[in-house]
Amino acid sequence: MTNPARHLHSQLVTWYANPKGAAAHARGLGGDQSADDTHGMLRAMGALIAIDRELTALETRGRNMASYRRIYPQWMHGVLAYPHGWTTTQGDFSIHALDSLDHLAELLDLTTAAHVAPEVVATIPAMLDNISALLAEDDSITPQLRAYLLRLVQETRTAVEEHDVLNTFDLDVAMERLWVALQAAADQSEKKSDKWRSFFSQVAVSAFGGAIASAPTVIQAALTAGGAG
Repeated sequence: MTNPARHLHSQLVTWYANPKGAAAHARGLGGDQSADDTHGMLRAMGALIAIDRELTALETRGRNMASYRRIYPQWMHGVLAYPHGWTTTQGDFSIHALDSLDHLAELLDLTTAAHVAPEVVATIPAMLDNISALLAEDDSITPQLRAYLLRLVQETRTAVEEHDVLNTFDLDVAMERLWVALQAAADQSEKKSDKWRSFFSQVAVSAFGGAIASAPTVIQAALTAGGAG
């Protein structure tokens, strides 16, 4: 799922293609539902959660998301087939709500950072192992930053596992937080700065380059500022 609003828009259009059908049937949630049908519902719920987080992120940057906040309950009702229920005719879904979702998808394409590429996800667990090992070696990192980094490592592991099932944006958020914390560790290290720089150049470029559009530039700037060359 590269854009939660676009994914949800596509899913709602598919589900409501037959407004006279029952919601459960449209979602494939009858007695013979497949794993794909179940995951479709889970991904739609994940998209709703991700949209809320994207709206919050835009609001913290000063953007007015009030109109999308007002329409958000209709998207949620569309996923949950409220108030018609699962076994009765689901009716038409609001064209205005669909158009608003489509507009939000366009906005997210323009304003959000690049998301973790599928081929990159498989490399992340080994990268997290390297981060943990480096933290164990470097006792010049303060206890507070060490604890924070270890927590981020665990959060990122969880996000990787959930990403395989739900394709949520949690992994994108976790990677961005981890990237910022790693920069702090590199700046703070007094004993292992060379290993931190080596970690950046050998691992972070490939892993974070797939997650954060500006990562290669930021990494090079960090290496230059740290005296690498």
